[in-house]
Amino acid sequence: MQPLDCVLRAIDLLEERLRAPVQVMEAAQAAGYSLFHFCRVFNQVTALTPFEYLMRRRLSEAASVLSSSDARVLDVALDFQFGSAEAFARAFKRVFARQPHLARQHGVDPRRCLPRLTFDYLDFLARARPDPRPALLGDLDLSGLMTIGTGWGLPDASLINALQAEAALPPGSPLWAVIRASAGDPFAPPLTFLGFPRADWAAQSGALVGKDLPAASALCLTWPAEPRDQAHLLAYLHHTWAAHALAGEGPRELRLCGSLDGRGQLHFHTLYFIQ
Repeated sequence: MQPLDCVLRAIDLLEERLRAPVQVMEAAQAAGYSLFHFCRVFNQVTALTPFEYLMRRRLSEAASVLSSSDARVLDVALDFQFGSAEAFARAFKRVFARQPHLARQHGVDPRRCLPRLTFDYLDFLARARPDPRPALLGDLDLSGLMTIGTGWGLPDASLINALQAEAALPPGSPLWAVIRASAGDPFAPPLTFLGFPRADWAAQSGALVGKDLPAASALCLTWPAEPRDQAHLLAYLHHTWAAHALAGEGPRELRLCGSLDGRGQLHFHTLYFIQ
């Protein structure tokens, strides 16, 4: 049996026991591995330790309960196998940067919530484990259009078509997408800007807005071609990589660099997130 299949069997067990006692050894037995080998393989496949996966899943489900019910924080803590409200609050704040009672009032950033990991997601990690590398971005002086985004905030066809209608960009034109998340409201949709470097030849329309981006230090990654892999990459960066590398702080600004092909289709090739 392949490691991925064994890890998924262990995940099945852990998911069944989010609200019940469970030992990592039981998950290792479900996978058919020794405890030592299981922990190593689980981390290789998921980029999480088994204990971390269990705790993050319990906290993510607890956040959902708190934001959608009037259950007491203590009852939620005990239901998800935390020994006390204090231990639950400490763990909750490490992941979501706020106390549980505030999650009831204001919610939590859904991008920090760890969903149940699926075969497709883990297969993506096996094929292309993302490894952000440092990069320096110079000043950018852009013209383009801005909209309220949905989901991860990636520019959709309507925004691309609207920009083409306003600017009549030729094939090969470089384009930048800038996606910014709200720092204060976890449920606020992202703002998405799509634009091109300002140039004399560009037809300036009243609908176009300018955006001046200062030079910045960034981490960059190759942007996948497949939409499904793009979603997996963004999920990994927000709920797993950032939790380790950025002390839980997800990137507030993402920049995508790409260009138009001969048919006017937009293709991004590099993702940057600003440090």
